[in-house]
Amino acid sequence: MTQSLLLSNEPAYVCHFLTIFEELWKNGINAADRIKDIEAGADLADIEVIQSSSRARELYLDLVKHAHKEILFIFPSSNA
Repeated sequence: MTQSLLLSNEPAYVCHFLTIFEELWKNGINAADRIKDIEAGADLADIEVIQSSSRARELYLDLVKHAHKEILFIFPSSNA
């Protein structure tokens, strides 16, 4: 059962939770497709598309600093 519930028409709350919902929806995976992949035994790699170049650079440098094994990166261009 629900232990707590927030109900509001306050624009700040609506905008905040709409933003969270849209981000989850955008990054979500269709459950039926995921179940088919699992049943088929597909080995899915962790793939993330990073739109922000500053965020990509931050993640790249952090991964390189902490790497203990080989790392595979795919960049969108040879100049990346």
